[in-house]
Order: sequence, then structure tokens, then C-alpha cells
Amino acid sequence: MEGPAGHRGRAAEADRRAESHRRKAGRANERAAAAGQQASEAAQHAQSAADQASQIAQTAQTAAATSEKDAQHAEFSAAEAKTATAREGEKTSANVQTMMKSFSERIKNVGPFSFSGDIRLREEPSLAACGSVAGSKPDAVPFASQCKRKVERRILGGIHAGIG
Repeated sequence: MEGPAGHRGRAAEADRRAESHRRKAGRANERAAAAGQQASEAAQHAQSAADQASQIAQTAQTAAATSEKDAQHAEFSAAEAKTATAREGEKTSANVQTMMKSFSERIKNVGPFSFSGDIRLREEPSLAACGSVAGSKPDAVPFASQCKRKVERRILGGIHAGIG
């Protein structure tokens, strides 16, 4: 059953169009499949990145817990060190006080002296000091020595006066 010649041309045209649409649809399907595959790969990549992020977060959480434990341990160690230092300071202070008491007791009982615990030094003139010390008075010269010197000066002065 063949129709008129004009109808055949239209049918051929419709067939060409249908074929063209099928090709376009095939290409669209191929593009859709490629896009789906890319989307699937992107989803797998995103899942992998999410897994890595989760692992990193778990590692960070573990590190934070470890750091917190270390900080508590350091705090405890510091408190122990302070306590030990305070104990040592108390022992040292007690030892020094004991030494001072025993030393003062030994000094108080030296010889026939009675010592009250107060030691003060002062400068006092001594019998052996000569008059050459700055700020001190010259020693007293006995009267006989003074008379002897006067006589010597007069004699020597008269001799020099007669010669000159």
C-alpha cells in the first residue's frame, strides 16, 4: 500500500527526523551516563574526603585527650615539687635554727665569761699603739724625757749659734 508520492516524502522526512531525534537522545543518554559516572566518582571522592576528615578528627580528639592527661600530670608534678621544696625549706630552716641555738649555747659557756648573746666591736686605744695612727692622740711622753730633750736642744742650739 503505497500512498501518493507526496506522502512518501513526508514519511521519509518523518523517519529522518525520528532517526535524528534518536541519535540526539542517544547522545543525551551517553552524556547523562558520563555525568552520572562523574557524579558517582565525585561522590566517592567526597566520601573518601569525609572519611579522612573523620580520621583526622578522631586523631585530634585522641591528641587532645593525651594533652589534657599530660597537663594534669604536669600540674600534679608541679604541686609535688612545690610541696617537696617547702618541706626541704622547712628542714633547712629548722637545721639552721638548731645550729644557731647550739652555737649560741657554746659561745655562752666559753671559759669564765658569761655571754648574753650580743656581740659588738668597738675601737679602743691600746697601750702598744703609737701616735702615728690617724685620728688618735699621741702617747704621753714621760716628764724626764721631756726635760732631757729640752736640754739637748739648748746645747745643740748654742753650739750651732756660736759656729754660725
